[in-house]
Order: sequence, then C-alpha cells, then structure tokens
Amino acid sequence: IGKLVKGEEFKITTIIIPSYKERYEDLMFGKHKWVGEALIDAGALILPPHCGPCLAYGVGNLADYEKAISTSNSNFVG
Repeated sequence: IGKLVKGEEFKITTIIIPSYKERYEDLMFGKHKWVGEALIDAGALILPPHCGPCLAYGVGNLADYEKAISTSNSNFVG
C-alpha cells in the first residue's frame, strides 16, 4: 500500500484505524513507519484503535452524505 500511494493524493476522505495497538505502533513508529508516512502524505488520517465508527460514536463517524469501505477487524481463533 505504501508503494501504491507514494507521491499520490487521496481524492476522498481516508481514515485508517488499525485493529490492534501493536499494528498502530508499527505503522506509526515501527518497521512499517514508511507505509504510515506514505499514507499520511497522501492525505490519510491514521487513528489509534478504537470502536467509535463501529458503534457509531466518537472520531471516525460518517456524516449523512459519506460512505464507508470497511474490512472486518480480525480473525480470531475459535
């Protein structure tokens, strides 16, 4: 993803919320920081893990005119 967006600019509001604290920290401060930087440079907003948009409260909520593309948060054993 970092290679795809490097030097590009998102034409839509792009909010990224990793599912785990460890993934967020890796994206912002760890070995994949370059990916986070490319996404931010392209206009993305990267937020720490939280359930706001999933439960329709807090940061990341959509306005009535906005649409979302989402993936499921995790694959759990069991």
